[in-house]
Amino acid sequence: MSNDPTNNSPEAEQSYSPRRAARAARARAESDGWGTHIPGNQPASDEDAIPATSTLRAAEAALLTAATERAAEGVRKQAEAKVAIEQAAARRLAAEEKGRREYEAMQAKAAAAEQAKARSSAVAETRRKAAAEAEEKGRREYEAMQAREERARNRAEAETRRAEAEERGRREYEALRARQAAEKKSIAAAAAQRARDEAASAQSEATERIRRTLAAQRQRQYAYAHSPSDPLNTEPADSRQPFDAPEQTPTPAPPVATPSVVPPVPEHEEHDEADPWLEEPRQLEPPETETADAEIGGPWTQAVDGDLADEDIEPQHEHYDTQDWEADDYASHPALDFVEGERENVFLPGDPGTAAVARKKRRTRRNVIMLGVLGGFIVLVLVAVLFLQSVIDRLNPQDFEGPGGAPIAFEVKQGWGPLQIGASLQDQHIVASKKLFVEALNLVDADSKTIHPGKYELREEMPAVAAATILVTQGNEKVGYVAIKQNTRIGSVLKEINSATGITLPELEKLSTDPAAFGLPANLTNLEGFLHPGEYRFPLEADAKTVLALMVDATKKELKSEGITDPDEQYRVLKIASILQAEARPDEYAIVAGALENRLHPNNVETNGLLQVDSTVIYGLGRYTLQMTAKEKADASNPFNSYVHKGLPPTPIGSPGNSAIAAAVNPKPNGFYYWVTVNTNTGETKFAKTYAEHQVYQNQFRTWCAANTDVCK
Repeated sequence: MSNDPTNNSPEAEQSYSPRRAARAARARAESDGWGTHIPGNQPASDEDAIPATSTLRAAEAALLTAATERAAEGVRKQAEAKVAIEQAAARRLAAEEKGRREYEAMQAKAAAAEQAKARSSAVAETRRKAAAEAEEKGRREYEAMQAREERARNRAEAETRRAEAEERGRREYEALRARQAAEKKSIAAAAAQRARDEAASAQSEATERIRRTLAAQRQRQYAYAHSPSDPLNTEPADSRQPFDAPEQTPTPAPPVATPSVVPPVPEHEEHDEADPWLEEPRQLEPPETETADAEIGGPWTQAVDGDLADEDIEPQHEHYDTQDWEADDYASHPALDFVEGERENVFLPGDPGTAAVARKKRRTRRNVIMLGVLGGFIVLVLVAVLFLQSVIDRLNPQDFEGPGGAPIAFEVKQGWGPLQIGASLQDQHIVASKKLFVEALNLVDADSKTIHPGKYELREEMPAVAAATILVTQGNEKVGYVAIKQNTRIGSVLKEINSATGITLPELEKLSTDPAAFGLPANLTNLEGFLHPGEYRFPLEADAKTVLALMVDATKKELKSEGITDPDEQYRVLKIASILQAEARPDEYAIVAGALENRLHPNNVETNGLLQVDSTVIYGLGRYTLQMTAKEKADASNPFNSYVHKGLPPTPIGSPGNSAIAAAVNPKPNGFYYWVTVNTNTGETKFAKTYAEHQVYQNQFRTWCAANTDVCK
């Protein structure tokens, strides 16, 4: 072990002391020659030895002092060394701590780096997946966009073709109508011409008959005038009709002496008018048998021969009036009056005034008869023309001008042909006639003129070509179609969608239990009440969400139109509306809604907040029949049992229509708490303010059910 005070070992620090340092100093002094006994150099006396001792002591003291100082210095250095050690230890500890912390930091950084790397890998993977999904989505959207564009192009092309077909059909139809109008005019003109020809022919025949009749009468007059018999015994001419032809031509007798009554001989005078029955004046050659002028001295010359009885008696005048007698074939003529006067004078001698009156009567009667015949013929012609016109109209009915009136939903049923479709269109006043519709089908420009079953939107009083074009062209564009009736429960609605679209029921049911996917509150159980009734059309490739969204959006739209935008209030309205749809007739919705509000009122003491409606109970039982047992009515496990649970049911009980929603929003204030349908066939409902009154009506319903057991099952 070393005693060196500079030794910094722990053992040196424990053994170091001043005394030990002094001894060490003396030892070194002795080694240096101080006080060392050298033989032969021993002092001579004690006095010589004293200085040496003093010196030695002084040296010892100096050494001791030096040793003390050195010891103190050593202690100081030791303390400093200790401090340095402590500081070094502290530094070492600090360095270790720092190293540890740095190591931990490095480990943390490494872990963080690993985590960051993992996160970055996860993010990268997520981003990769997102990019892949986005790419796939973009691809699908692009394909969908291309499909939409293709459908849009097809629709545009179809619309263009339809417009062109309509325009072409319209032009062809107008040309057809023009041809039909021209044909009708031609037919009418031909009919009118035939009528005029027939009238002219009949008029000519009547004129000829009249001419022959008058000629025969004049012949009879002349024959009677030259008859040997007494004219007074002869049948008067007035007793015969003016148009009657003689039954036989009288045989002339030989000339006799001058008759007892000689008619006055008219003077030869010029008449203002020619005989209307002659086309031109002519002169008859006197026959060889006999000359009448020799007997009567008159201006008339006629052979008394039966063969000439129907010939005209020609007046021998030098001048004739050339006026057009066709203007009035039945006008009076002086020559006729002269003949009449001759006959009167021959057969009825007497006052000339009486003969003039009789002549006027005959002329009037003749004119009346001829006018009657002509009028009857004209009426007959008019009736024939009207009949022909009606036949023409039936064969060529008038089409509607277009473009049409109010919209009409027209349905073509399976198996219908053009005639059935045309008849239905005619019955609904969409086209003027089925004949026009069948003709219009031939004018539609389409590759296939097949009309597919389905519903089409048409208009009242459309041109047949327009209706045919819509039915032919729109039917080629296939769409999905589903119709939902009012108050249909959600299960039945989903089955209808499945049947119409082929979308699987599990997919529809899963989506119907996620109202949040349609923007509805997430706390709703399902979409019951939000699947609005109505008709829906959608692309054939539409998915389940697209179809259901159409119905949900329709319900939202109806609620918004009624001013209901709060989600909770919307759900409340749908619950009440679904109960109205099941419990009442449409004309009583508002009254029943008022009664429901009375039952829901906090101060209700009649039912204490219970709705007590059968429709909610049977909904919870999953049935449709209105009958239930007392046990079912008291079953509290049924959450829809409104006889046990107060307030509205958990969900609506069906799909309410617009009228029920409107009544639920606007109930009619009243004092009723009870109602019962006493006749389910007619829907007659009785309302009551008290339970006693309600029991009377319930007994009426039981009585009706007893008489109609087939209904109340």
